[in-house]
Amino acid sequence: GTSQFAEATIQDISIAPNGDIFATGMFYDTISFGGITLTSTGYYDCWTAKLSSSGQWQWAQALRGNGDIDAGTATTLDIVYGTAIATDSNNNPIIGGWFLGNTDVGVAADTGAQSGADIEVFVAKYGNSGNLQWTEVARGQGSQEINAMTVDVNNDVWVATTFEVSMTFGSVVANAGINEVPMGIAKISQSGTWQSAYANTGSGQPLATDFTMDDQNNLLMSGFYTGSINLGSQLTSSGQNDAFIASMSASGNWNWAESVGGSSYDAGSGIEYDSNTGYAILGLYSQSSFSFGSQSFTTRGFNDSVVVTFSSNGNPVALFDAGSTLDDAITGISLMPNGALVVAG
Repeated sequence: GTSQFAEATIQDISIAPNGDIFATGMFYDTISFGGITLTSTGYYDCWTAKLSSSGQWQWAQALRGNGDIDAGTATTLDIVYGTAIATDSNNNPIIGGWFLGNTDVGVAADTGAQSGADIEVFVAKYGNSGNLQWTEVARGQGSQEINAMTVDVNNDVWVATTFEVSMTFGSVVANAGINEVPMGIAKISQSGTWQSAYANTGSGQPLATDFTMDDQNNLLMSGFYTGSINLGSQLTSSGQNDAFIASMSASGNWNWAESVGGSSYDAGSGIEYDSNTGYAILGLYSQSSFSFGSQSFTTRGFNDSVVVTFSSNGNPVALFDAGSTLDDAITGISLMPNGALVVAG
C-alpha cells in the first residue's frame, strides 16, 4: 500500500491441477500484484489473485465492504476477510472467509455491526480467468469464520467453522447441544448451493485447521480441541488441548478419529493424504511428551514440530519430529507429486 495505514496479509494458498497458483487474504488502502493494483473501500477488504506457474501475476480481484468507518464513509464496520482457498479440477479457485456490515457478499449487521458479534461466513467462486461466478453465505449466532476448506472428487466444496446454538447453511441447519461450541462442517455444490451440514457433539471445543480428501472421497481433517468431544468416538484431551485427526464420509458419518498429545498444549495444523500408501499424515506442534503407537516423543522446548502417520482405519504408523529449546511450530504441510512431504513453520 501507499499510505502509512496500509495493511495486507496472505491467509492461504492453493495450487491448481494445471500449476496455477491462487492466494487470498485481506488488505486495507491499496495492494499491488505486479502491474495490477486494488484499492479498498471497506474497513478491510478481501483480495484473491492468480500467479502463473512461471511466477507472473495474471489477475487480482477484490470483494469489498461498502465503506470505511474510520474515513467517515460508513457507520458500520464493513469488512470482507478471506481466510481459506481451494481449487477444483477445472482450475477454478474457491475462497472462504468472514464478513461484517454491508459488503459485496451480503449484510451482517444484526446488532449494528459495531463489533464482532455479527460476523458471518461466506464462500465465493471465481473462474480461472478471474470472473466471479457466485457468492454464498452462512449465518449463525455469535462470530464465525471459515477455518478449513477443500474440494472433493465431484468439485463440491467442504468448509469448517465453529458456531453456537445453531447455524444456517442455505436451507440446511446444524444445531449445537446445550452449552456446546462445536465444529460446523458443511458442503456446498460447485454451483453454489448448500448441500449438507454437520456438527460434532461434546462439552469440549474443537477447531478444524485443515481439510483434504482421500481416494475414497472421505474428508480428512486436522485440528485441536479442549475437554471431551465426540467425532464418532469419544476423544478426551490429556492436557490443555490435544491435536486430533478424523475421517468423515461424504454422507456425514464419522469413519474414525484419533487424539494426539500429552499433558500440555498440542495442536494439529495440517493434513495430507498419501495415495501411494493410503496413509493420512498429520502435522502438529507440541509442548507435551506423549506416546504414539510403539514410539514416544519428548518435548525439547516451547513448541516442537511433529509429523505422525495413520493407516486407512486410523491406526498409528510412524512418528517423526524436529525441534529445539525454542519455538519450532509446524504451521502447514504439503505432499509433493514425488511423495516428498514439505513442512513449513
